[in-house]
Amino acid sequence: MAERTPRPWGFWTRAKLDVLRDYLSAFLAASSGKAPYAVYLDAFAGEGSGIDRLTSAEFDGSPRIAAGAVANGNSGYRFSHLRLFELSGTRAAGIQAYLREHFPGRDIEVVPGDCNMTLPATLKSMPEAVRRSPTFAFLDPFGTELQWPTIAVIADHKRGLKYKVELWMLFSAAGLMRIAGSSPAKAAVGAEDRLTALFGNRTWEPIVDARRAGAISGADAREAFVNLMRWQLEETLGYQTTHALELKNAQGTSIYHMIFATDHPAGDKIISSLYAKAADALPAMADEARQHNTGAARLFPIAGEPSPPYKHDKPVEPEGFLASRASTQST
Repeated sequence: MAERTPRPWGFWTRAKLDVLRDYLSAFLAASSGKAPYAVYLDAFAGEGSGIDRLTSAEFDGSPRIAAGAVANGNSGYRFSHLRLFELSGTRAAGIQAYLREHFPGRDIEVVPGDCNMTLPATLKSMPEAVRRSPTFAFLDPFGTELQWPTIAVIADHKRGLKYKVELWMLFSAAGLMRIAGSSPAKAAVGAEDRLTALFGNRTWEPIVDARRAGAISGADAREAFVNLMRWQLEETLGYQTTHALELKNAQGTSIYHMIFATDHPAGDKIISSLYAKAADALPAMADEARQHNTGAARLFPIAGEPSPPYKHDKPVEPEGFLASRASTQST
């Protein structure tokens, strides 16, 4: 079954996938020689490929990137087991057909349906030797479809072992703002249930209340949501380190954050380097998109438009974070 025609995506998607490609190679290199197997999980596999809005060129999506990933310096070490999840049965069948044709002999399964329902059983069915292997999970929902119990199951998958599943997730703080609304009357249908499903509790309420009251800005509310998710990944699920990189469109509007969680020192070091590299590259990518949109080419990039260099900060206790931002807003 053929995959559907790919969708067009912005430069921020290219940037995200560049980080994924580089990280998977480094992850495999760090795992090579330590275990016979390596596992890749993709909770929202999508369409397998996409179209660049600027060039109209087709590019590989996460399923193809993961299947083709090899360890730096060791072309023989790849992901031995790939478990991908896609809501659409048609897309799932198309991705599986493509991967099995182009990567024969690999243990690849694309599971159709809601990953929040199908992923736990899939993980449970893995043999013990595979469960103990280095595992990376890519959680890339289109919006806010990801639910906290799914994140928790992934974090708990290697219970009793030294390292958890490394986890990289798309987190749409901007989308949460739209769902919550500036007042109860402007909230999306089912807003409370959707927010609670994502965080697993109602710890999101003080953020929404503070924003609706004007105590914090929209930007601070977005950062509060990101801080809350990182805090729960570390304090509730036990990850040692989390990182967050914000991706914006050509107009500087926040699209989403990419949150990474690990308890391995190598993962912390690698993602720090890749996030710094991405932060350096994003301003030029945004400028290229602006030129394309306006049709006004430049001989040189605009000076004075760099994004801040990537800096890792630990998440803080959510109430303290809100109090600090509310204090800043009031001054």
